[in-house]
Formats: sequence, structure tokens, C-alpha cells
Amino acid sequence: MRCRPPTARSCFRAAPSLTTAITSWLRVAGDVVPLCADLALTGISLESATEVPARPRCCAESSASRTALPVVVRLNRRPRLTVPVLASRPAALFIDPGYPQTGPIAVTATLDGNGAAALSSRPSPWDPVSPPVPQLAALARAAAGQRISRSTERTAPLVGSLTDVRVLVAGAGSVGSQIAENLVRSGVGAFTVIDPESVEAPNLSRTIYTAADIGIPKPDALATRLRAIDPAVHVDRHVSPLGLTDLRQTLDGITLVVAATDDMAEQALLAHHAYAAGIPLVACALYKVAAAGEVVISVPAAKSACWSCAVGAGTNAGQYRPERDYGLGGRLAGEAAIGPSIHLVTSVASSVALGLLAGPDSPAGRPYGRLLAENRTLGLIATSPNWDFFRQVFAGMDHQHAPQSVWVRVERSATCPVCGSVPIPPLTERAGAQLADVIAGIREQLRNEGAAALLSVPPNTTVNITDSGDS
Repeated sequence: MRCRPPTARSCFRAAPSLTTAITSWLRVAGDVVPLCADLALTGISLESATEVPARPRCCAESSASRTALPVVVRLNRRPRLTVPVLASRPAALFIDPGYPQTGPIAVTATLDGNGAAALSSRPSPWDPVSPPVPQLAALARAAAGQRISRSTERTAPLVGSLTDVRVLVAGAGSVGSQIAENLVRSGVGAFTVIDPESVEAPNLSRTIYTAADIGIPKPDALATRLRAIDPAVHVDRHVSPLGLTDLRQTLDGITLVVAATDDMAEQALLAHHAYAAGIPLVACALYKVAAAGEVVISVPAAKSACWSCAVGAGTNAGQYRPERDYGLGGRLAGEAAIGPSIHLVTSVASSVALGLLAGPDSPAGRPYGRLLAENRTLGLIATSPNWDFFRQVFAGMDHQHAPQSVWVRVERSATCPVCGSVPIPPLTERAGAQLADVIAGIREQLRNEGAAALLSVPPNTTVNITDSGDS
């Protein structure tokens, strides 16, 4: 029962004596809230004391009963009823006095070396006009980190159990966020997400984010989304540029890398580290106005070609990509494109990722095992009809229409510094930071002086660039 403060019509009964006054009931106006019943429907039992005089006798007889009662804590200056949640880790729900109009907060606790508990809140969305019991159950699962029963029974026959794998997602925009959601819905149990940016209004048209995520760092917003789908998923978040991340350490324990950044230099750096560590990689990028896109498969154990051999510098891929925006540090500029076109390409990348995670003997992995055996590790997916050379490939096939795909055979280059006969180790974090500073300085100089310098150069002037050998 939730009580309200006494009013003029709710007060102590008139007591003829002090003794009867002490034992009299306090009349208060109140609302009956079936909290215990709601919790019971979610599988949580809550001991309560319904008769005040009986409670002290009960506690005197059993100290266990005294500790079983939930305690009240103050959070943000409001009292909260602490309801423990049975789980493999310390977890609880903090029930607000305004329940069910105000929702509980799901919390977990971790113990440090000294035994002190540190509380961590979980995403606790609540709709006051919807039935409270399903929402209460969802928050209890979030606190307990409990996977929803049968949630992957329609994908497990194709991919098996993926709860023990960890996927690194670099870039949590329209490509990376969609791939991550597809993977968690298929049972992937852990993610590492790297992205330096926050959610902005334009992201809502082509990503998995909502209006409530605007202003939140993308790794945090994506973690909230993934946990809303699977409360048991583990998400490590890195709100930092890829080039300033210790990739050697971050890749430790990673099963698969998903490269989905909009900076091709960062994409190349990540792919180099993944290949050197022997970790399979799926890279996905969109071409101009999302009329087509690329999906690259790189599996070092299969001796496949690396990302650089498929779409790196010196390949034809650059001509199809959006222009670089040096105001954004050289990343690819955002262009107008509809979400479904982007999702067509990301769906292919998601299928490839699931196939690699499931293995070549699984129904999901078998088709990509054939592609790897034939060195067809570059997939070009057209989302619009008659894209570029596809009009020649599909000439005379009037029944064909977008989407279409062609898987190109890619051979390893013997001189490739990543997958060649004499591979070169990737840059360390310190060397990468130094290189990033040099590049940033050059870009700043180009922004400040480049236009004026170009206007002052006489026609037919030859400019010589020498390499000092210190790169």
C-alpha cells in the first residue's frame, strides 16, 4: 500500500486513554498498489509485513525474517525500495514510491578487491501507460543479465550458439550499428564498440538510434540498444578515434572484426592489426549515394588476401567512394542516401559475419567457405539498377534488377606489407598517434594555405616531392 500524507479527514482516532492511543491505527489516504503480485508474476518473491504489531514478534522469533525484508535507500533524494533479483551477480530493482506511474531502476553491483560494492545502473525505460508487469520483467532481466528464453531458437539451427564469441565493431554509424543489431539478434554474446562521435539528428534516418539517443556517444547508445534486445550481452565501449586506440590490446580475445568506419586510413590500420593478429575481418563501406557498396572478407587462417589488396590504395575502389571532407579530418563525406539502400549492403555484411562466426560446416557458413576457397573475397552489391560495370555483366538479362551482387576474385600480392611474403608489423599506438599528429598538421596547413598557394602557382609548374625515408 502506498500512503499519502494525512489530511483533515484522515487523522488519529479519538483515544480515550494513552494506552489505546498507542495501539490505535493511523488513518491515512492511500492507493493499493499490488507490487508483490506484480513482482510474483515476474518470478520475484518479496516478503512483506502486513500487520505492524505482528512484525516485531516475527522478527524476535527469526533473525532470518528480519534480513529478508527489503530495505529502503535514498536515491536522488527519493526513497527507493530495494528488491533483490536472483542472479549470478548482485542485482536489484530500486522501486520508486510512485510505482507504477514511475518505473524502477535496474542496478547491478560489482565488488572490488576490498569487498566494497560499486553500483551500476542499467538502461531502465518505462512507459507509465503500458501494463507494468512486462516492463518489470524486462528490467529484472536487465538487472540479472539474463537472456530471454527461446530468443534465438530460430537462428541457432543455422549458426549454432554464439554466446561465447566477441565481435569488435569499429564505427557505430549507419553500417556498424545495423550489423551489431543483426549479430546480437542471432545470439552473439559480447561486443567491443569503438566510435568517437555522438548521435546526431541526421543519424535517425539510417541507423538503429532513436530521438532519445541524440547527444549520447554512439558506443553508449548502441550498448543500450543491444542490451534492450539481449539483457545478457556484454558491451565494452571506447569513445575515441580508432587511431588513438591501443588496437593490439583491444583485439585480445576478439573472435571477429567488423570494420565500418568512414575513414579509410583507419579502416586500413584496423585491417592491418586484425590480419597480423590472425583475426577474421568483415569490412563494409558504401559508395556514392549508396548506389552500391562493398563487403570485404579477410581470413588470415585461410591465406586470403587482406583488405588492402582488395580495396586499399592502388585499387579501383576509391573512384566509387564519396569525396573526402577534410573539414572532418579526411573522413568520407556524408551523402544523401535512403536507409534501405544502406541496409541492403549491411545485410550482406551481417550474413558474411554470421557465416564466419558459425564456421564453414554450418548452414550459415557453407556458402562463404566456397567464396574463400575461390578467393572471391570482394563483394560488390548494387542497390540501384545498371550500376557502373554491372550493366555489362548483366547485359541482355532484362529480368535482372537491383539489388545485384558480383563477388570478385582477389589475389594476395607478394609485396603487400600486410599479407605478402614479408609482412610488416602494424603501427603501435604511440607511432599511430605521432602519425596522426603529423597528418593533422598537414591538413590544417592545407586548410589555411592550400587554396592561396594553388592560386599563386603559375601554369605548367612542376612540383617535386621527396621522401626523407623517415615515414
